[in-house]
Parts: sequence; structure tokens; C-alpha cells
Amino acid sequence: MANQQVQIQSTGKKSPAKFSPSPVVAKVGDTVTWVNKDTIQHWPQPTTGPAWFAGPINPNNSSSPPISVSSTANVSYFCKLHPTETSFIQASTPEIVKLTIVAGSLPSKTINRSDSVFWLNNTSDNYELNYNPGSGDIPWGKPPYPLPPHQTSSQVVFPNPGIFVYHCKLHPGQKGTITVL
Repeated sequence: MANQQVQIQSTGKKSPAKFSPSPVVAKVGDTVTWVNKDTIQHWPQPTTGPAWFAGPINPNNSSSPPISVSSTANVSYFCKLHPTETSFIQASTPEIVKLTIVAGSLPSKTINRSDSVFWLNNTSDNYELNYNPGSGDIPWGKPPYPLPPHQTSSQVVFPNPGIFVYHCKLHPGQKGTITVL
């Protein structure tokens, strides 16, 4: 899974610092680290439950250890040294996304980071789905490979945001795009 970073940044001498992003969006299994970009100490703590850290985070340092996101419950937090500085962790679970291949085209879809994608080959042809990041083809959804007619691929998990254009080696010109938020 991924490590989400929250920046603690000053907004000016008379204003409280802010947590950015606010909220931080995380999936179950992710970790969250706070990076103090301010000139003074800050001490993020959950509104309820045990403290995350034994002491404050010094300027130009990060929280340690990272906090693990273990449930889908949103977690509110504040700065123990500056209680008006607040935010929350917005947690969610990865989803299972099923994409159907129809004759003549590959599906495109926008998904969330850490979602699992399965392709259903709803044609009478084999398909070899490949992604090429610039260093050669990487097969997706195997086994089985090739993906037989009317069969479902194994899962492909997308842990990082990005745009992933894929193609079929057996059907040149057929392309699809997975956009990961």
C-alpha cells in the first residue's frame, strides 16, 4: 500500500498552521506520515483514543513511526500544542472493478488507488493485455495468459496514481486506459 504525507505548514505569523492535504485520503492498509514544514513544533494527535506520538515533531522533521490506517472509520486529529489546528483522515477500502472486453475495443475506466481490476473477455477471441511503461511490455491479468473467451483474468492492483494505457498484443490497435486517482 501507499504512504500518504501530510504537510504542516504555516500560513503567517498571526495565523495557525494548516495540515495539507485536509483531509488526507487514505485506503485501509496505507500509512500516514506528517512532515513539519513550519518553524515551530507541532504534535498531531487523534481526537479520541491513544496518542500517536510520544512527543512533538520538530521543524523540518517527519513523524515516526507512520500511522497505519486499519479501518474505514474517519479519524479526526488536532495539534496538541495548537488545538485550533485540526483535520481528519478520510479512510476507505479498495474496490473490486470488473471491466468487460467486447469485440473491437478494450474498456477504459477511472478508478481509485489500490482498487483491484479484473477483465472479463466477453468475445470469442483470446486477448493478451499488456502495459508498456517504456521498458517493454508487462502482461496484465495473468493467469490465464492469453485470456480465453468468456473467462475472467486474475486481479491487477493499482497502488499508485497515474494514467496507464494498455493494449492487446493479439488485436493491434485495440487500446484502453486505466486512470488511477
